[in-house]
Amino acid sequence: MTNGKFTHLQYGHSLAISRRRCEVANQRFGVIPQAEQLYSRRPMNEPSLDQTPLALDASELLDPYEKLITIQILGKEVQVPEKNRLLRCFQYLSINSISYGDFCWNGECTNCQIWYHDSGQTSASDKPILSCRSEVIEDMVITKLSPFIKLEGINK
Repeated sequence: MTNGKFTHLQYGHSLAISRRRCEVANQRFGVIPQAEQLYSRRPMNEPSLDQTPLALDASELLDPYEKLITIQILGKEVQVPEKNRLLRCFQYLSINSISYGDFCWNGECTNCQIWYHDSGQTSASDKPILSCRSEVIEDMVITKLSPFIKLEGINK
């Protein structure tokens, strides 16, 4: 604070971002925000709502399911919810490492790629798929995970 006035550098807000927020709030463009709309008077060391971590609950992240099914990941049998994408199933198994991992969740980054085959087949018939785009299949055997996928108790 300098002479009772706040500066852009002290709070990290740019005029363009503040103006955009004001335009969205007022549902029109060309609005010049007032000084009190631009700057917060909270101390810099107090976290904003954007900085506070949210508590994650797997039940809110998953598609509805009736039962858990068995799949095998790197030789270990695990139970995951049916009717869900594989990446969501990985999140069910290891909520923090997947939730805060480097995934786009829409298939563009390929960080969630895995290799699998069906039960009764060998690893010679492995197929690569993106786990964010593929639904879990009962008794599927996942033989290789992308280095970005870290599952507690399996490869972490």
